[in-house]
Parts: sequence; C-alpha cells; structure tokens
Amino acid sequence: MDKKTSNINIDQIDQQISIKMITFGVVMIVIILTLVSFVHIYSSKKGEVFKDMQTESTQLKIIIADNLNYSKYFIDIIGKHVKNDYKNLNLISTTLKDHFYSQDFNMLFGWRKYSWINNHLMETVNSTTGILVNPKHVDYIEKISIQTKNDRQEDKITFYHKKGNDNSLKIINNIFDNVTKEYIGSVILSYDIRTLIQSLNIRKKSKSTNFIILNEKLEIVAQSKPYIENLINTNFEMTQHLKTTLQNYSNSKLSDDVLYLDMANGLNYFISHLQGLPFILIINTDSSVIKKEILNDVIKSFVLVCIFASLSLFVIIFIYKRETYLRTKAEKASQVAEDVTKAKTNFLAFTAHEIRSPLGFILTGSEMMIKELFGKLSADYIKYAEGIHENSKVILDFITDILDENQIIEGKFKIINATHKIDSIIDEAIQVTLARFNKRNVPITIELEKNIPLLICDKRRLIQVLSNLISNSIKYSEDNTNIIISAKIVNGEMKISVKDHGFGMKESEIPQALDAYGTLHDHSDYYSIESYGLGLAIVKMLLEAHDAELNISSIKNKGTVVQMTFPKYKLIYTNIHSNNNKKV
Repeated sequence: MDKKTSNINIDQIDQQISIKMITFGVVMIVIILTLVSFVHIYSSKKGEVFKDMQTESTQLKIIIADNLNYSKYFIDIIGKHVKNDYKNLNLISTTLKDHFYSQDFNMLFGWRKYSWINNHLMETVNSTTGILVNPKHVDYIEKISIQTKNDRQEDKITFYHKKGNDNSLKIINNIFDNVTKEYIGSVILSYDIRTLIQSLNIRKKSKSTNFIILNEKLEIVAQSKPYIENLINTNFEMTQHLKTTLQNYSNSKLSDDVLYLDMANGLNYFISHLQGLPFILIINTDSSVIKKEILNDVIKSFVLVCIFASLSLFVIIFIYKRETYLRTKAEKASQVAEDVTKAKTNFLAFTAHEIRSPLGFILTGSEMMIKELFGKLSADYIKYAEGIHENSKVILDFITDILDENQIIEGKFKIINATHKIDSIIDEAIQVTLARFNKRNVPITIELEKNIPLLICDKRRLIQVLSNLISNSIKYSEDNTNIIISAKIVNGEMKISVKDHGFGMKESEIPQALDAYGTLHDHSDYYSIESYGLGLAIVKMLLEAHDAELNISSIKNKGTVVQMTFPKYKLIYTNIHSNNNKKV
C-alpha cells in the first residue's frame, strides 16, 4: 500500500513539473509574439500617420489656397473697377457692398468686410457702414506702401496679419496711378481668423488632426486649437524644437515638404508651403491618439495571442493528463465493478429471500381461503382474503420490477400510460389499502375539484403510489384522526395531496424517509403493522417516471402533507362530472 501511494505521489510530482514547464514555454511564446506584434504595429502606425498627415495637408492646402485666390480675384476686380474714379466715394461704397453681399460663402470662410483706404491712409468707405463720417487712419498701409514703393509698375496684392483684439487677416490690393505711379489707395478684405479656424476644423478628415498656418515671417496666423502638444505651448508660442526646425530652412528650402516623426516622444509634424501664397501649413496628429491606437492594437493582438496560447495550453495539458486519467480510471473501474456487483448481489438476495418467499405463501394461502378448500367461510372472511390476495399480487408485481437487473442499473420502470379518472384511482387505492388496516378506525375524506380533468398515467403505478402514501398515513396516525385526500388544478397543473394528522416527523428526517429502506422508528411500534414496501423512495421514483414532482412537508406531532404535482401536458379536459367530496 505504501509503495502504491509512493508511486502515485511521484507520478503527481512529475505531472506537476511537466505542466509548469509547458506553461512557462507557452508564456514565453506569448511574450515574444507580443513584442513582435508591437514592432510590427509600431512600424505600420508610423506609415499610417505619415500618410494621414500628408492627406490632411493636401486637403487643407487646397481649401485655403482656393479661398485666398478667390478673395484675391475679387479684390483685384474691385481695384480695377474703382481705379478710374477713385474719388467717387458713392461709387466705391456701392461696389464694395455689391461684391460683399453677392458672395454666398462670405460668412462661411470668415469674410468680415471690404474697406477702401484713400491716398491719405484713411479708411473712408467699407462694405458694412458705407461712407464713414469719421474716417479712420490705417497705420499698417503706410508701412506696406513704403515696402512696395519700388514695385509701383503694377498694382500689388499683399497680406497682413497682426494678432490682437482684431484677430483678422487682411488681403490688401495697393492701387497706383498708371501714369504718375503715385499711390491712389487700397482695397482691403478682412478675414475673421476665428471663423477661418472653425471652417478648417469642420473640413478636417480627422478630429485628432491639428494645423498651424504661418506667414512668410514664420509668425502664427491661425492654429486649430490654443495648445498643441510639443508644437504650441501653454503661452500660445511655438516650441523651441519647431522654431529651430523652421529657422534651419530658408524660404527656398521650405518649398519642399518636411516630415518629422518621433512617435516615442510624441512629436510629429508635416510642413508644406502653400504654392503662390506667402503661407506655410503645418499638420500634426495628437500624440495621445496615436499612443492610444497603438495600445489598443497591441492589446487586441495580445488578447488574440493569449486566446490562441490558452487554447494550445489547454489542448496540450488535456492530452498530457488524459493518459494519467485513463490509467487511474482503469484501476478504479475494476474496484467499482466489484463493489457494484457485490451490492447488487446482496440486494437481490435480500429482496428475494425476505420478501418474495413469504409473499408467495401469502398468495397461496389467501387463494386457498378464497376457494374455501378447507371448509366454508363467512362472506366477511372471503372479502378480507380477496383483499389480501389482491394486495399481494400488487406487491409481487412491484418486486418483479425491482428484481429486473436493467431497471435497477438504469433506474427505469415500465410505465404504460393511458387516460384515467383520478377519482377511480383514488377509490381503488383506498380499497387496496384498507384491506390491510381493517382493525384501524382512521376515516379518509376525499376532496375533488369539480370537473377535474382526466390524467394520463399508469394506473397500476399510481395506485401503488397512493396506496403507499395512504398506508403510511394510517400507520403513523391515531384512531379517529382524519386523512384527507384532495385533487385540484393550480396554475394548470394537477396537485394531488395526502394529508394526515399523525405523528409527523422533523424536517431533517424527510431525506431519510425518501432513502431506499429508510425507516423512522419513533412511533412505528405504536401500531404493530408489518410493511414490506420500499417506502417513499419508490414513490419518488415512480412519480419521476410520470414527470411529476413530489413535495413533503411535516411538523412533529402535528401531521404530514405529501403533495404530487402533475404537469399540464398530462391532463385532458372533458365534461366529466364526479362526486366532489365523500368520506370512506
């Protein structure tokens, strides 16, 4: 025995070590595959970020360039229109208003107003007010006109932006006299930077995309949001890294696109020049979004790898353990088979010897009495002899089923279903039972619901069940106490109950009563009545074979209620009328 235990322990230790090694190997594979997946995802994401920034840059450059060129075209037309009669303020006012209100997308891209600046650098007319009563001096026009003094051979369109309360971008068309080349005035279109930013944000392909528009002096004209990580700090200024990058390139070099991508430090941008315009566009993607997408992809990949690894580990361990399990099962199977065979043999021997032999004597004796082989008997004796004979046959049939080997092993009973009246089954069960308890004075009351349906059941088996329950009620009740047998429909189900006012039992004793051969001895000697049935265990088995439920409630020294519940599909409704209540 010690050697066997030692071998089992060694096998268990070897098995545990092998499983740990397999698990460690699978974990290492998961880690390696996760790292490989991360490298692949990181590399792929870099390409995606570059492609997305390039696509966003191209799209926004087209939108910005189209609108600025469209605006340049209109102020050029206006300039040519007022050039020949620039002193006629009424004409200029009408021209500015007509061109401003006739454009459907003025507000869409932030057109604020058209203005006319005379040669004295005074704003005398605008598209909003018309002719100004109090002209305003425009300082920046003087600076621009001096800068363009050497270019007066033709009208020149320039851009001007100064951050402040005004927060606008000016498109200026400086007009010069064709003959004298002297400065005549300027047509100015004012852009609202906030509206421009809002419009570009709406037209972005992705919400995580940021943009910065710079002028040729590398000053910020517009930005998608106040703070852009690693590009625009909390003081609304460009970071030193971006300044250094921009300063390292001359304007000529800036005509080429510049890509910088450092995903480890969360720094990325794409710089491109707006062709034909003095602006630079910088596109950036939120580093937090990139990191989140990489993390999500890595997690997804990790989960898939873990699922695959777990399944593989499960299969490997299952195969490994299977041999041990089968070997152990084979060793136990022999012992179990031996124990089962021994128990079955003992059971059958006990049943055959203790029950069937005396039952045969009872059958023979009662039959001889019925036939009056030893002399004439009174009618009462013959009636009781017939009861003995009938009950003995019921018990013999029951024992025959118990002794059937296949039914014992599989727990099956031969159920022959048919449609029966429940009142006739109850009556017959009572008659069979009372033949055994003719000396007892325990009245039985039957309470049946009106028009109760027919029941699909095995009549012989159900009589056997009821007879067993009635027998127990009589046996454990005192004389002159009532037994009530009722049948009614509750929620479409038939409930049959046997209620007595006997000695009852404790709740903890109910499982013992349901056990095969379980017997409660507290009051069984009160009336010395022999019973060779297998009790409530067989009742439960027969009811389960009918798809019925058995419920027992009992209170010590007050009585017991046994209730059987048959499902809806076991009932057949007809216009049957029977006695609802009667006493036996």
